[in-house]
Amino acid sequence: MKVTFSKPIPAKASSSEELFIEQYLNESGISYKREVMVENLKGDHKSYRRADFYLPKFNVYIEYFGLYNATRNIRQEYDKKAEIYLKNSIPTIFLYPHKLGFLDYAFHIKMLRLMEIKKFKSNFKIFHYKTVRWWYYGRGYLFFITLVSGYLFLLFLFKQTGLTQDMNDYLFALFFAITIVSFGHFLLDLYRHYIKNY
Repeated sequence: MKVTFSKPIPAKASSSEELFIEQYLNESGISYKREVMVENLKGDHKSYRRADFYLPKFNVYIEYFGLYNATRNIRQEYDKKAEIYLKNSIPTIFLYPHKLGFLDYAFHIKMLRLMEIKKFKSNFKIFHYKTVRWWYYGRGYLFFITLVSGYLFLLFLFKQTGLTQDMNDYLFALFFAITIVSFGHFLLDLYRHYIKNY
């Protein structure tokens, strides 16, 4: 299989749904290439196929079958394309119009399932994908709250602040509680993204 990014064929106009997928990938921090050629596919009567998206960091293709329910002939052509991709072991996420209403969920689940398939599995790529997802959808700010509140609670524990002892003790207890709670939520957020695949 050979991937060509030079686009020797004219790029087709993007549908509004493909632009929606493109916007989702941008907002999710996932780098991609549009309209890439996939050549030398075994068992294919065409000299190449054009994939809608290619995610180079994950070596994953995305095909959007926007007209899947338009006519029987179009549906058969889409099914043939999917069959060719599968026969050639091309890691592809197939998206259909009814999936766009919950694109984040559909894409995320399909991406994880695809990367768990033995022939495509790469622990580094899975970790990288989850890290990108956590960076864009997680609550990393909790880590910074933990650092700041931890610094302040240590400040009120070990330094003379010029405040009354009662006020010093109150602020120590307050920042200690904030540190514990925010760190707990930070760990829970990591658990949800890296272990539970949120």
